Amino acid sequence: MEILTTNKSAVDLALEKQRRESEARAILQDLERLITISVERKRRWVWELIQNAKDCAPKHETEEKRTINITFQLSQHRLTFAHDGVPFTLENLLAIVRRTSTKSYDNEDGNTGKFGTGFVTTHVLNRKAYVSGLLENELGIREFSICIDRTPETLEGLQRELNTVFGIINSFYETTPVVFDTPPLTKYEYALEPDTLQLAEESLEELKKNLPFTLLINPTINSVTIIDERTGANNVYSIGKSKEAYPGVHFSKLTDGNAANSDDEKGLLHNAQNNITIAVPVEKKHDVWYIDPIGKQARLYREFPLIGTEQWRIPFFVQSHEFLPSEPRDGVRTLKDNETKPDRTADENRATFVKFRDEAITFFKNLQAGAVERLFLLTESGLPIEKTEYTAAEWFTENIQKPLRIFFLTHPLMKTASGQTIAINKARFPQYFIDDATNKLFYSIAVKYYYGEFPNESSFEDWQRIISQDTASWGNSIISTPEELVDDLNKPSGLQPLKLQENETAVKWLNKLIGFLHTIDKSALGENKNLYPNQEGRLKKKQELRVDPPLNPNIKSIGVSLNQPVLRLLLDNGITHREGIDLFDTKAFFNSINKTIGELIPSDVKLNEYRAVFELVSMFTESTAKERERWHQLAKQLLPDMVGDREVHTDMGEFIFGSAELASIKYVCWLIEKAKDFKTFCATYFQDQEASAYEWLNNLIEVLFRNQDYEELIRKHSVIPMQNGLFRKLETGVYREDKKAPFDLLFKTLYTSYTDKGDAKAFLVACEIKNENLPWKTSEILTNSIDNLFIAYDVEKKVEPDGVLNPLFHELNNWIATKEEEGELLFPHFSRQRPMLYIKAFGPEVSKMVMAIHKLNKPIEEIVALANLNMSAVELEELVKASQMAGGTEKLLQAAAEIEEEAKNAEWRKNVGDAAENAFKEAMADIEAYNLENPDRGFDFEIHFPNNDPYLLEIKSTVVFKENVQMSGLQGRTARDQKQRYALCVLAREQHDTTVTKEYFIGNAKFVTTIGSLVENKVNGMDNGLQTLNQYKAGEVITSLDDEQYSVYVNKGAWNQGISFNDFIVYLKTHFQA
Repeated sequence: MEILTTNKSAVDLALEKQRRESEARAILQDLERLITISVERKRRWVWELIQNAKDCAPKHETEEKRTINITFQLSQHRLTFAHDGVPFTLENLLAIVRRTSTKSYDNEDGNTGKFGTGFVTTHVLNRKAYVSGLLENELGIREFSICIDRTPETLEGLQRELNTVFGIINSFYETTPVVFDTPPLTKYEYALEPDTLQLAEESLEELKKNLPFTLLINPTINSVTIIDERTGANNVYSIGKSKEAYPGVHFSKLTDGNAANSDDEKGLLHNAQNNITIAVPVEKKHDVWYIDPIGKQARLYREFPLIGTEQWRIPFFVQSHEFLPSEPRDGVRTLKDNETKPDRTADENRATFVKFRDEAITFFKNLQAGAVERLFLLTESGLPIEKTEYTAAEWFTENIQKPLRIFFLTHPLMKTASGQTIAINKARFPQYFIDDATNKLFYSIAVKYYYGEFPNESSFEDWQRIISQDTASWGNSIISTPEELVDDLNKPSGLQPLKLQENETAVKWLNKLIGFLHTIDKSALGENKNLYPNQEGRLKKKQELRVDPPLNPNIKSIGVSLNQPVLRLLLDNGITHREGIDLFDTKAFFNSINKTIGELIPSDVKLNEYRAVFELVSMFTESTAKERERWHQLAKQLLPDMVGDREVHTDMGEFIFGSAELASIKYVCWLIEKAKDFKTFCATYFQDQEASAYEWLNNLIEVLFRNQDYEELIRKHSVIPMQNGLFRKLETGVYREDKKAPFDLLFKTLYTSYTDKGDAKAFLVACEIKNENLPWKTSEILTNSIDNLFIAYDVEKKVEPDGVLNPLFHELNNWIATKEEEGELLFPHFSRQRPMLYIKAFGPEVSKMVMAIHKLNKPIEEIVALANLNMSAVELEELVKASQMAGGTEKLLQAAAEIEEEAKNAEWRKNVGDAAENAFKEAMADIEAYNLENPDRGFDFEIHFPNNDPYLLEIKSTVVFKENVQMSGLQGRTARDQKQRYALCVLAREQHDTTVTKEYFIGNAKFVTTIGSLVENKVNGMDNGLQTLNQYKAGEVITSLDDEQYSVYVNKGAWNQGISFNDFIVYLKTHFQA
C-alpha cells in the first residue's frame, strides 16, 4: 500500500523512500541477529508479547476494569498468544509490521514496550506471524487478520512483502465497522518446528518462574493462562489481592488455576516504599510463614523481569521504576569508566540500590518481628554473576554487601545440626564442592564433628551458597575445609567433639573421611597428619601403621600384655581404605612374643605377663598336640582362674608354642617353690585334698622329664615333695624308695635318731611320688648306715644298758625277731653279733635271770611267783626294766628262747651246711669246675658252673609233725624272680636234736625245683596290695602278714612232692648242660 499525498515535495518523497528502505534493512539485520543471539535472549519473545498485551490494557476504565487476560496455547506444531486488550490502532498495527517503536521518549504515555522493535524477537519462533484481532478507527472497529512474513532475505523482497501487508491492512481499515457482542481476542500465531517447539517450551517454563512477581508489579495483567494441548494442562496464573500479614509486610497469594492448590497459602510477602518493591516467595504451614529460595529466577525488575539477573546474589525480587536497565534489558549498570565523573545511568542505579539496601534491612526486621522462618535465606549478599559486566564490584561491596553483612552477622539466624540457633559469626560452614554427591558426602562427614556449629541438613546447601559468595567479607575461619577438619582432629580434643548415632562408631566415621579424602585427591593429609586410627583407638600417620593380616584377636591381646606395641602398630580393621599401607609382619611379631616370653622371670609383679602366657597355653591349632593338651589340663587344674578352656584357632599355624609352654611350666615351678612345703601347696591349690595334690605333682614331674629343657627346671626349682613335707629340687642325695620294697618307717626313725646324718625324710621323696625317672635307692641306704654302727670296736659297750646304742639294739632286735631272713640281709653286722650283744644289752645279771626263767619251761601265765627264783628286790627291778626294754614279759622270754635257739641253729646250720657241701662235692665229683658259695641273701647257696648263671638253693629244716616251711618275703620274691634257677630244699628231722649226717641229708632231703612258680601268684599278691588281708591261702601255699612283714608258708603237701638228692643232682646236670 502506498500512502502518498500529491502535495509532497521531491525531498519528502526521497526521504520517504529512504525511510522504507531503512526500516526493511533494520528488519533484515534484526532477523540476522536472531540467529546468533544466546538462548536466554531468544526466550525474550514471551516478554515482548506480554509487553504488547499490557500496553493494550484499557486506560480509561475504572481500576478494576483496567486489566487484561493473557493466554499462551501450545500444541505440537503451533504457538498461539492471545489477550483481551483494546483493539489495535492503525499506528500500532503498522508499527508491528514496520518495526517501529510506539513508546514515547520519556514513557509519558505509559507504554512499557516498544511494540514494533521488540516484536521482531518473536520471529525466533517462525519468520511468519499470523496476527488477528480488532482494528479501530474513528468510525468503529472491525475484525482483521494478516500474515507478517519475514521470510524474504533480500531488501527488495522484504519491501515487496511489506507493501503487500500494508495493502491488506488498508483494506481492513476501510471496511464497515462491526458491533460485537463478544469481541474476538487479539492473537499472534506461529507455526513451530521441532527446534522452535523446544524453545517455546523453555520460554514458557521461564515465564512460569517469573510470573508471581511480574503479576504483583503489573496489576493491569489480571491473569496469564498457559494451555498445553499435548498434555491437556490448562493453568491460570493470577495474584490475589494484597493483604497485610505483619506491620510493614503484605501477602499476595498466587494461584495457578489448579483446584487442588487453590487453598494453599503460597505467594509473596512484600512491601513497597520509596519506589522500591521488595518481595520474597513464601508458604504458610501451621500458621507459620516459611521463606522459599527464589531459585533460578530474575531478581531485578523494572516493569518486567530483566532476563539475565537470575544469578544476582540477592534473595529478594526487587522492582523499581527508577532502575535504568541496559539494553537488551538484561541488567542494571552501576559500573563507571571514571569514578570521579558523573554518569546518569550508573549514579541513578546506585542510588536505587542504596534505597534497596535500606529497605531490605527494614523488610528483614519486619519479617523477623513476625517470626517468619528460614530468614537466613535473606542473608545472601554476594556480588552478581553477570555475562556482561554491569556492576561496580568495589562500590557494591562497600555500599551494599558489607552493610548488609554487618547487619546479618550478629543475628541468631543459623539453626545448627544440634537444634540450636546461633549467629553467623559463631558458626562454621562446610566447604562447597561442585559435584553434588561429593558436597553432600563432605557435609555428612564434617557435621558429625561440628555438630553444634554446622547448619542442619535441610539448610546447609543454602548456607554454602550464601557463605561461599565473597567469603572474606563474612570473616575469618568461617569455612571448614577437609584440611581444617584434619587439623582439628590433631588437636588435644581429638575425636571428642564427634556426635555419632547409636549404630555409628568413630572408626566408621574416620573410614568415611579417609575415603572422601581419596575421592578428592587429598589422601596425602593422612601422611602428614594423624588421621588413621590404630587398634588402641589413637590416630596415627598412615606410614606409622600396618595392615592387620588379620591377626587372631587373642594373640593381639597377649601381645599387649607382653608389652608388644601390636595395637599401636596395627591399623584399625574398620578402615577399608588401606592404599599405601604395608602388611603387618606376623612372623616378626610372633618371634618377638616368643623372645619376650623366653626372657620372663617369674615374680609377683609379672602376673599380667604370665596370664598372657597361660592364654597361649590354652590356644591350639587343628593339628594334634597331645603333650600340649596334657600340660594345659594340668595347668588349668592348678590355676583354674588363670588358665582358660582349650580353644582351637585356625589362624595360628605359624606360631611356635614351645616358649609359652616352657615359660608356663617355669612359672608353675616357681609357685611350688614359693609354697615351700607340701601342706601349704595343698591348701593353696587343692583345698587340702592331698591325694589330688600328689596325683597332680606326679603328672607335673612326668612332664618335667619330657625333654632336657624341662628337666633342667626340676634341677633348678624345688618341686619334689619330700617325706618331711618340704619341696626340694632334684640334686645329689635326693632319692625315692624302691617301689618293690618300701622302706620300713622304723629304719627312717632309727637313721634320723642314731646316724647323725640328719632326717632321713629330708632326702627321701614322698612315697606318693611314683615317677621312675627319679633316682631310687633300696632301704640299704638307711640300713647300711644303721648296721655300720655295730662295726665299731666299742659296740659292746655302746649297747650296754646305759650305752648310746642300747635303745637301737632293742628296736632292731624286736624288728629282726619277726623278719629274721630280711634282717640278716639288711643288717648283716648286727645279725652276726646279735646273740652276743643280747647279754650286753640286758646286762649279765638280767641275762642270767632271763635264762633261769626260760629254763622253767612253763608258760608265762603259770609263773605266778618269781620268788621261787630267790630274786632280790634289786634283781626284780632290773628284770622289770629288761622286760620293758624287750617289749613285755613275753618278748623277754622270747628273747631268751632266741638266744638258746640261735646257738642251736648256728650249730645245726654248720652241720647241715657241711653235710650238704660234702654231699654236693661227692655227688658232683665227676662234674668239672663247679663251686659252691654261701652268700645268704634270699637263698643259702649258690651253685656255680662255668659259663652259666649260678643255681640258687634255699635249705629249710622242719621237725616231723610241723608240716609248714616258712620262707621270708625276700626269699619268696627271689624264688619268683629266679624261678628257672631256684630250688627249695626241705630236710625233715625226727627231733630237733636229730644228728644230720651226709647220709641223713642225702636220704631225707626233698628238692622243690618249681618253688618259684608255686609261690609266684602269692608273692605278686603281696606286692600288689594284699596287705589288707592277714592271711591268704591258695593250694599248698599260704601268705601271712605279721607285724607288717610278709612270710610265705609252704605246706608239706607241696614240699613233700620234691625230688630226692640224687634226682636233684641229675636235674642240675641237665640244667647246666641245657
